[in-house]
Amino acid sequence: MGVYTPSPRSRRKRFRAQLHMAPGLGKTRVAARIAERVAGAGSMLMAVPTRGLLEQTYGVLRRAGRTGPMVAVYSPREAALVGEPGVSVATDPLLVAQLVESFLAAGERQFTVLTTYASVEGSIIAGHALPRMPGGVGSLPEWDLLVTDESHHTETSKSWGQVNDQSLVPALHRLAMTATPRLMGAVSRDPSRARLSRTASFGPGVPCASGRRHRPGAAVRPAREADHGAAGSIASRLRAGPSVRGYAAQPTEET
Repeated sequence: MGVYTPSPRSRRKRFRAQLHMAPGLGKTRVAARIAERVAGAGSMLMAVPTRGLLEQTYGVLRRAGRTGPMVAVYSPREAALVGEPGVSVATDPLLVAQLVESFLAAGERQFTVLTTYASVEGSIIAGHALPRMPGGVGSLPEWDLLVTDESHHTETSKSWGQVNDQSLVPALHRLAMTATPRLMGAVSRDPSRARLSRTASFGPGVPCASGRRHRPGAAVRPAREADHGAAGSIASRLRAGPSVRGYAAQPTEET
């Protein structure tokens, strides 16, 4: 497991982080724990590659205690979440914005929007671009936490990569998660060097809080311990975000 965030000494704001975990170790559980810390009383947008993974993610988030209302942004045709209590299924950007506005108007302090990458441009980005009409619904608000799962896909797809553009999908905190990190566009077999290559989009790296190196091939720690360790490390750095300014950039050691 690797946790990568900007250095405290960097000029770059610390609102982006990367999480690398081998398949099956529970990236979504970690994301849920991070959400408790940085968006426990706020909004979370989570983007995933497929419909099946969206539905699976919904179940994991619910079991992890994410109890607020949810919107699933994918086609309702043969959607397993249609009719699920506490979930609305929609792709129309105006309807998505209406649902979010209704949560805010009702005083819902915690809500989640799950989307496939294929729906980001037509539903989420379009929702942020909506003009506010007199007496009508406005655009989608800035997200407290934006999570991109299997985020290496956004490096190779111009369309899917739009979710990383802060001007198109604004978010206070961003977490990029993957089990197959890339180094300069190629998969690296060395977990000590692997990371998503575009650090401007995903954030540069610093050591985990513990200073230990965790290789996915030798991941033997109990999943629950790993969840808490990774979540605490990332969340503490993300929360420090916009206040970190004016430090001279220094080289950072990779773990």
